[in-house]
Amino acid sequence: MPIFAKTRTTISAFKTAAQNFEWPGLVGIFAFLSLGFMSLTQGHPCMAGVFLLIGIVFVLLACYNSYKHKSTELIDRYEDRFFVKMKQERKFAAQYLLGQIESNAHLKAVLDFFQAPIAEKVVTGQLDKEQVFSYFRHWIILYWRAGQKDIETYRVHDSGTWDLLQTLYDTMVDMQRKKLGAKYADWSREHLREALVDEANLIY
Repeated sequence: MPIFAKTRTTISAFKTAAQNFEWPGLVGIFAFLSLGFMSLTQGHPCMAGVFLLIGIVFVLLACYNSYKHKSTELIDRYEDRFFVKMKQERKFAAQYLLGQIESNAHLKAVLDFFQAPIAEKVVTGQLDKEQVFSYFRHWIILYWRAGQKDIETYRVHDSGTWDLLQTLYDTMVDMQRKKLGAKYADWSREHLREALVDEANLIY
């Protein structure tokens, strides 16, 4: 991995940890720092280092658990919103992409949902991309690819339209390619159409 990429990943990890730092973590590291200081004053520098290391690991684990818990709560909320409350938008967006209706308003609504809150909260570290991959990758890839013509049209007037979603789409495809390895296959036109037909037949 290039040095720049490693640095960016490290900064992102520290940022996520800082966002999810809570009081139990502070209490924990204070306790281990106290033990480390006592060991140091008693002439045991190695033991002091061990306590410091344990304290750091304790805090990082506490931050990670807090992050996963918060991310799971958000995923549950967005799962209900997309799969239950947005059936109408998904149905009409798919019908538009299949050429069955003329209005693209519902396609825009679906893309906006993936832009914010989903992609936005992945970028800010509030959503775990692995969880987003598990729950939403199929639909992110589907609507991004099927909606390319409309996306390009919107970008004529604003080049930054759905920019975060594009990054999220690239991330989802890259993750899927890595997970499937040699079994990975790009979406065919038939696969895309079948997925849109499934969406167009949703009952709400």
